Amino acid sequence: IQYLLGAIWVSLVLVCDYSDPILTSIAFAIVAITVLSWNKIKKSRLYIRFLLYSVSVISIFSATYQQDLSVLDWGEGKLYIDLLILALVVFLVLSIRMTRRELFRLDTQDILVLLVLGASSVLVVGFDSGDQVLSAIIRLAVLLYASEYVVGRVKSFTTVKVLTILTFLMVGVTGIL
Repeated sequence: IQYLLGAIWVSLVLVCDYSDPILTSIAFAIVAITVLSWNKIKKSRLYIRFLLYSVSVISIFSATYQQDLSVLDWGEGKLYIDLLILALVVFLVLSIRMTRRELFRLDTQDILVLLVLGASSVLVVGFDSGDQVLSAIIRLAVLLYASEYVVGRVKSFTTVKVLTILTFLMVGVTGIL
């Protein structure tokens, strides 16, 4: 699942034409902090969550936001990314269903995510591209649930850190070019 997450992040960043100096600075700062404190954050689930959540949000935003139009637009050429996200959902469902351990219990955070998903359909009524906002929120929710699954199941976070650093470097380089 973590490799599929990495493939989705990299694909989202590769298809985007969005570049912003602030986003570039944030990406390089996160890479620098992660590399400099590699050993200190070896087992920090909080920092890993921060990495996973921030790379998911930035990659979805970069792929969705069209700078020239100042609107959200998913575009028609990104079907393969949706197929990757669909494969991620299938793997998540199978992994959660087939595991014997109870890693995922319904708690207030899950209810909050469901509330955001439910309320987003009401909130996007005022936007011209409301369906784009809703689809971006749903894609982001899938990535965040996959991130939580990775944080809950993975013992060593080396692969996840490398994939997030790679994605943030791509965001930074895209911002420079």
